[in-house]
Amino acid sequence: MAKLLEIGLVNLDRVEIYWRPLTNHLLEVCRHPHIRMREWGSEAITYLVRSALLHEDTEDEKVHQLLLSPLCELSSIPHNDVRSKQLMALSQILHCKGDKLKSSWPLAINILGDIYDNHR
Repeated sequence: MAKLLEIGLVNLDRVEIYWRPLTNHLLEVCRHPHIRMREWGSEAITYLVRSALLHEDTEDEKVHQLLLSPLCELSSIPHNDVRSKQLMALSQILHCKGDKLKSSWPLAINILGDIYDNHR
């Protein structure tokens, strides 16, 4: 996990090339039945998403949606530990970069809505 995170952080200037394969692997780790693996996976993916959004100076909505998509996909994972990391990451993103998200706000609202729907 640490090496995948390191590779992702070093290559933040090329997110459009590697983002999907890397985050898909981390999402699989977040589904793992062992809690320690899920913690490592959810920590890595949320840290990577936050770092990429803070690193990215573009206002391009496609890039923002690409970067936020793994955070949205965490909503399909029913484990509370993963959900907690997801909410903390979303909170930090909205606090630091909320004014820059513009057209990506519906994704953030969908994350909150999915969490509510899954926990009724």
